Amino acid sequence: MTGSGEDLLRKALSESIRAMAATGPLTVAEVAADGIARFQLSLDGAGTPRCWVQPIQSWHELIGERWGEPAGPDDQEAVRDAVLRAAGVLTDGTVILISSFSPTVNTDQAMAILRTARPDALALTVPGARVDELISETMAEEPITRLYDLVVLKTKPDTGRLELTGHQLFPSGAKRGERTPVSFQVATTDRRGVAFAVVAWQGRHPQLVSVHRVRLPPGRHEATAELRAPGLVRFHGLPGLVADERDWADLVASIPESLQEAPAAVHLICAIEICGHSDQVRTRIDQAGQMVDKVAASLPGRLKVSLVTYAAHSYDFQVKEEGVLIPAWKVAPGQAREELVGLDRAGPAPWGYPDGAQLEDMLAAVLARLGPERDEDTVLLIIGGRNPHPPAASSHILPCPNQHDWEQLVRRFERRRGARLGVIHDRPPEQAGREWTRLGRAAMAHLDFVDFPALRAGLGLSARDQAVNFPLID
Repeated sequence: MTGSGEDLLRKALSESIRAMAATGPLTVAEVAADGIARFQLSLDGAGTPRCWVQPIQSWHELIGERWGEPAGPDDQEAVRDAVLRAAGVLTDGTVILISSFSPTVNTDQAMAILRTARPDALALTVPGARVDELISETMAEEPITRLYDLVVLKTKPDTGRLELTGHQLFPSGAKRGERTPVSFQVATTDRRGVAFAVVAWQGRHPQLVSVHRVRLPPGRHEATAELRAPGLVRFHGLPGLVADERDWADLVASIPESLQEAPAAVHLICAIEICGHSDQVRTRIDQAGQMVDKVAASLPGRLKVSLVTYAAHSYDFQVKEEGVLIPAWKVAPGQAREELVGLDRAGPAPWGYPDGAQLEDMLAAVLARLGPERDEDTVLLIIGGRNPHPPAASSHILPCPNQHDWEQLVRRFERRRGARLGVIHDRPPEQAGREWTRLGRAAMAHLDFVDFPALRAGLGLSARDQAVNFPLID
């Protein structure tokens, strides 16, 4: 069957592309002035038409100097084999033959060879046709043949578990240019951000169409999905969206069982022992600063910080000891950082009594300053090394001059709603001793090797560590 005209070619391409699900791959062989080009079209697993292009093979590459000249039987066979090999028409599926140049000896002979090999093929003469562009345009204009969904997470009302499901973007039959608004929430993600994955449904089995990612702050967001072509969905309103290189199986495996509820507000109290070697005191202050930074990044806008310092009793009435100080109370993380810089510049306090520190006095001062319970979590992180003093003479450590009972004070603090107590100790946990093991029962770290994720998890400050890498839909 022979025809002409660009409109006829577009129609033939469209009908053949739509029929591929039933007829198999489509081969388009273009016989041009300078050679033969082949376009191999097929459907991928998501039902999206894809095109593989064999670059044009020149007449010289195919048959050298023999083209267009009288040839014997052996040469004719070689010419036939070269043309068929370049066109790739001896395959299953539909074939369209296109002559895109005014008839010449070359093109006429090639088309005759191809028609003989595939008499069932549609043969068209369309001089000047840009076949590659026509195929791309026709593929883009085709309606999708499967339902397109955005992969999202929903919380099951009965169990609170997160469930991976689909949110419809485009129904089967949707065409290029159609748009769908999407309202979604972002919880907390890994450093690469939230994944926008589009799947096409074939029965009950979804097939990935595309996966992109973007970094968005937690909260509600709006976007618009636009169908640009089968297999190509563009999301407007998501600046910085790029292809997602993460492994799909890893993404799915990263989904937590349920959403962790982050506290509405957190009060982090860093209590720092400031007596000792200058390098050791500086390290304590530095670790306090790192903790403030990491928790502030985890709980943006919800963190208040207090700084408390304590030193050592002197037990010498002629020497004035430095007592418990509160350089900052419930300030923003940035201001707390500035105060820590000031503490570092001030240097360590006098050594004082070497076997203990005013840890029990610090606990009393913190409880007095806290006052009534509030609707917030309170985390006390003690950073030091010397043991607390007992309330009375009962051990090798002198008793507290103020008769504070550190264990009783600890119990009072822990009875407060949302209160948690942790420790960064000068020595490894196994060398810290009974008192510090009790103080660090919830979370304990070694000053020189602080595992901040583990410390934050033990203190209930790890909600941001939970990676929820898909959009959430109500």
